[in-house]
Amino acid sequence: MLKRGGSIKAQVTIFIVVVVLIIAIGGVALIFKNNINIPGISNPNTMSPEIQSINSIIKTCTEQRVIDAIRIVGLQGGYVNLPSNYLKTNLSSVAYGYYNGKNTLASKSTIEKEISLYVQFTMPFCIENEFENFNITKSKATVNTKINDDSIIVSSKMPISATKEDKIFTLNNNYEFEVPVRLGNMINVANEIVKKEIEDPKHIDLTYLAGIDYYVLTSPEKENNLIYILTDDKIKLDDIPYSFMFANKIGAII
Repeated sequence: MLKRGGSIKAQVTIFIVVVVLIIAIGGVALIFKNNINIPGISNPNTMSPEIQSINSIIKTCTEQRVIDAIRIVGLQGGYVNLPSNYLKTNLSSVAYGYYNGKNTLASKSTIEKEISLYVQFTMPFCIENEFENFNITKSKATVNTKINDDSIIVSSKMPISATKEDKIFTLNNNYEFEVPVRLGNMINVANEIVKKEIEDPKHIDLTYLAGIDYYVLTSPEKENNLIYILTDDKIKLDDIPYSFMFANKIGAII
């Protein structure tokens, strides 16, 4: 067991955390920058080469939106849109997983909803009404997310119709993506960390942390705040190892 407090080791840990965060957040920014896509429509059964390429754009763009969402919920403690109670640092904002003796981690179902809503909101931007000679109509996207221990499955559909001269093309495909991120298992580990925090809020169980299958970093923050970062070196999204982080607060006065 390690008692909380400042040390050279803690300073080194903070430095490593900063590096990891900068790389991760920079990766998310790059993802958004590189994925402002040109519009599209299609019918997979009767596609011209032009329509086939647009269909490919839709699929590729949607897959990237899925990866965006999965990365963001990892960096923000399970949320795309942060709850009212969260920790703001110089580098990022992170939801609390433990607050004043209570487990406040986002549930698996909440994280699934956050991913789905993000993809549902951003998917229409994969297609804009600028494609030459086409008049494009988009219906509301529907998205479903399932978090398993070792993967995340996201299925999405956004009916589209496009008119070109006297021809109408339609697309109503279901795009399904399976991302090999162990988020379900990470959530279980995070809950176990919080459980141990509740049992003994003044110490960190290094024996437990050393035995889990992730690289664990802790970053002490001001006012009795601590950030946990679980990083899976076995899984990379856009060449960046996947991380799930959450904030803990003890000794606060409500």
